[in-house]
Amino acid sequence: MKKFFEAYQSPVLNEIAPEFILDETYHALPVDYGDVCINYDKKIFLQKII
Repeated sequence: MKKFFEAYQSPVLNEIAPEFILDETYHALPVDYGDVCINYDKKIFLQKII
């Protein structure tokens, strides 16, 4: 089985809020976070679902 991720325990793990640690084996670490904005055209959206 091939590995896609190597475990890595960053020296700054203590600066990452616990709620962002989603993989306790440290194969995936958070890098950044922020807001997501979804823009859409209400008219086309309504036409497609009706």
